[in-house]
Amino acid sequence: MLWNIVSSNIPRNVFLYAFQKMADDLNYEKPRLIDTGRGFSIFYRGIYLYSQYNPKKNIIRHIDSVQIPESALVLCFSPILDYGLPQLIDKTPQNSFILGLEYDQLLMRISMDTYDAALLSSNRFAYVRTD
Repeated sequence: MLWNIVSSNIPRNVFLYAFQKMADDLNYEKPRLIDTGRGFSIFYRGIYLYSQYNPKKNIIRHIDSVQIPESALVLCFSPILDYGLPQLIDKTPQNSFILGLEYDQLLMRISMDTYDAALLSSNRFAYVRTD
């Protein structure tokens, strides 16, 4: 059906190759940092992983509203950019620990390139790749 919408002047095999290449690129593209004017977001596999408008705002608001009990293990899944982590560390009781987990090696690379070194050396936070 899509073939009928596109011009029939393009050979079918060329069209199908180009269409498959676009789909592959969407699935295997590298993550990109996007400057929103209010911080960075990440565009990856066709979606924004953080807000396109104010990437830090919702994270900080959520951290402000959460209560962390004593002796807790706080799991942060895919905390690619360190938004809110300093506030979370400050809010976490001394006998609790924060563990960041990342599955995607490309996203982990962005974290390693952008995280504040002091955050990574904190004795109350660790960030590991799970693949």
